[in-house]
Amino acid sequence: MSINDPSQIHYIANVRVPGGANNISLDEADLQRYRADPDGFAAEQFGLSKIEYIEWVELDGTPLCSHRTKTGDLCRNATSRVQQSASAWKAAHRKLQCSSHRNQA
Repeated sequence: MSINDPSQIHYIANVRVPGGANNISLDEADLQRYRADPDGFAAEQFGLSKIEYIEWVELDGTPLCSHRTKTGDLCRNATSRVQQSASAWKAAHRKLQCSSHRNQA
């Protein structure tokens, strides 16, 4: 018996996350899914939709305010710290208000 069983080949995908990258272990089936849609595969690993994953990475894990400005645009102020985990970011992003809008009706 060998600890390096060739039937158990695994691959590593280096995927972007806020503040850098994470390695994800892949088996043969995962490898095919990753090659077909790298962002979709990474999103699934973090419990996000593909759109949420891309936004989470682009915002460096910073949840943004849910308030709409006078022009109808969403506020771009942060509601908490940067580089939050995917689950913490998803729970707060566009669900909380920044300090500027928190006390407005």
